[in-house]
Amino acid sequence: VDVEVAYQLLRDHDWTDFLLLMSTFLLTVFVSLTVGIAVGMGIASLVFMKKMSDAAVSRTVVEQKNGETKFISTNEKISCPHIGIYTIDVPLFFGTARSIVKALASVAPTKVIILRLSHVASFDATGLQALKEILDMHAVRHRVYLSGITPETVEIFRKTGLLETIAEDHLFEHTKEAINAALLFQDLPKGCDQYSIIAS
Repeated sequence: VDVEVAYQLLRDHDWTDFLLLMSTFLLTVFVSLTVGIAVGMGIASLVFMKKMSDAAVSRTVVEQKNGETKFISTNEKISCPHIGIYTIDVPLFFGTARSIVKALASVAPTKVIILRLSHVASFDATGLQALKEILDMHAVRHRVYLSGITPETVEIFRKTGLLETIAEDHLFEHTKEAINAALLFQDLPKGCDQYSIIAS
């Protein structure tokens, strides 16, 4: 038993790491190795899904320095009536779907919403249903664009019928393209105070 490692987990890490270690250790010693590993894996999965859902969506702003465009998360209130950019930071699956829908239920009142999916490594059926719910929820008040969309993602959307909810010309591979389309849609040829047309 490495007491120093246990103490270090308790001192320097989230308390859930220490709980995971001690649960697995005690069950392995007093019940069996199989039970200890099974319960440890179960707790680890629950902790993983909780952490994923906590950081599911972030408000995103554009930062341009030295001709380079960066998209950064912010907690500041952005007052732009034209565009709201939100990044989904986790895979869209059953463990994160509800928290993503909840996080996007109330967004800033903008004419266009851009959802960045470049960090979404995978979808499952629940995740795709959550995305459809988000699109349906905002289609009435906003025009919604999706960025970070690869040809493979378009094919998934086509097979699952999601393209019936969002037009294919609202899907973009890069967020720059989505911003430009959002500004041109609003007849802002040079952009606005918050966002400007970004060169490809």
